[in-house]
Formats: sequence, C-alpha cells, structure tokens
Amino acid sequence: MELYFHVDRGMSLEKLERPVTQLERYDFKKESFLSIISPLFDQDFVRSLESIFDEGLSLHGSRYFVGLLRCADPGNFNSFLIEAYFERVRQSRFSDKPSRLQSLFAFDNLSDVVEFAKPQRGHIYKVRPCGLCSRHDMGLLSSSFNAGEMESRAARYWDGKPKSDDESYSPKWEYLLKCPVELLERIAYPGFQ
Repeated sequence: MELYFHVDRGMSLEKLERPVTQLERYDFKKESFLSIISPLFDQDFVRSLESIFDEGLSLHGSRYFVGLLRCADPGNFNSFLIEAYFERVRQSRFSDKPSRLQSLFAFDNLSDVVEFAKPQRGHIYKVRPCGLCSRHDMGLLSSSFNAGEMESRAARYWDGKPKSDDESYSPKWEYLLKCPVELLERIAYPGFQ
C-alpha cells in the first residue's frame, strides 16, 4: 500500500493515544444541526448526512459540520456550504469515493506538503491508508465561484480531473484517505516545528 504525507496544522494528531486516526462520533444535537440545514438541501441528502454522523466524522468533517452548530467559527459557513455541496454530488454520482467528511488529507510528496502549509506550521506525518483512497485537484474547491459553477467543479473534483485542461495549469493534487489512517512517523523538516 502506498505511503503519503499529511500536515497536521492544528497539532491535533500528537494527542492521539494510538497511531491511527479514527472516525469519531461527536456529542452534539444532531436534530438541531439537521433542522438548520434542512431548508438548504433535499431531504434525502439530509438523511444521508445523518447516517454519516452515525458512522463518525474525521477531524475535518467535525470542523465544518459540528463546528458550525457550535458556532465555533461562524466565518466557516461558506466553507461548510462548499463541503456540503461537494458531499451531495459525491453521494449522488461518485459514491465509490471516500467522503471528505470522513477522510484525512494527504499528499504524495513532501514538496506539495510544504507548499500547502505556508506559512510552515504544524507537524508532517508519513501516513498509510487502511482503506479507500482517491486523488483530487484541490484547486476546484475555491470559494470564489458562483453557485452555477458548483456542479461542474464538484463533478470534475470527484471524477479526479484537474480544474483546467489547459497545459499551463498545474493541479494541486490531494489524496483523500478514508479513516482509519495509520500514522507511521513524524517527519522532521526544516522550518516545521
């Protein structure tokens, strides 16, 4: 199985008791959250989110979904909408791909990690997926697009295509590793703590 690199910008992985990231169930009022998003999405999608909550979320998923309910960062509402919309497209057309809400994000080389983590903060880990893994162009997740573009961007993202077919465009490939993910070792890299 391939090895990848993950940057833990929130320094949350060093607190793990064992070297495996798991899906976590969060203690929050699921019904309140679902009532907030019900007017925004169709009921089938809202019910599917409920099953994801029951299975568990990654740290990323909890930041955008549980954090929104707890008002931990109300400025993340735009990011929440993008994550929710991309999840809706994944469920309807690309259900064989791992959910961003249940994944650890990684790169296949250190130079991409360093570029992503500017300014350089956090810890870099070498990781190994325990299950599903897929590659996507994170350039498609930009929040500077209108709602009319969301469908085509989400479809290109989940299909594993780059944001542009122009030869001058350089995709920013990220790998979604569905949790659990094994943390193999912390990498010492100049400039990182």
